[in-house]
Amino acid sequence: MTKTFRLEGLDCAVCASKVERAVKSLDGVKSACVNLFTTKLTVGFDGDSPEKITEAIKSAIKKASPDITVRNA
Repeated sequence: MTKTFRLEGLDCAVCASKVERAVKSLDGVKSACVNLFTTKLTVGFDGDSPEKITEAIKSAIKKASPDITVRNA
């Protein structure tokens, strides 16, 4: 399953890299790619509970870069 998020407040490559690494480290996440220009994060993940993984993704992003607000794209 793939899900895309909008990352409001993302404005530098270092933050994008931190977010990508944090999300990739989550259990069940197969891929994570941040596009700095569109401020979108695309995540590929396993499992049948998208709500649970979505909350884990939002939490990981908040820890990696507290100034970023995560919205559904």
